[in-house]
Amino acid sequence: MKLTCDAQDDALHLRLAEAPRECRVVRLNDEVAVDCGDGDGIVGVEVLNAHRLLAGGGTPAARLQNLLGRPAQG
Repeated sequence: MKLTCDAQDDALHLRLAEAPRECRVVRLNDEVAVDCGDGDGIVGVEVLNAHRLLAGGGTPAARLQNLLGRPAQG
């Protein structure tokens, strides 16, 4: 897992898979996108306007729940 932040573009990217993979992008809203790989496994998540969304305890207006059609745990 790798977390990177691009201050110039104000973007945060969480990469869950190490090896390069072909992905399709699923936009959850204008600021949050999920990269899905083989079998719709989540490969990464990108948050645009990260400073505004995450600074000061803010939370992006997106909720990843049951994304793969599996029952939520917990």
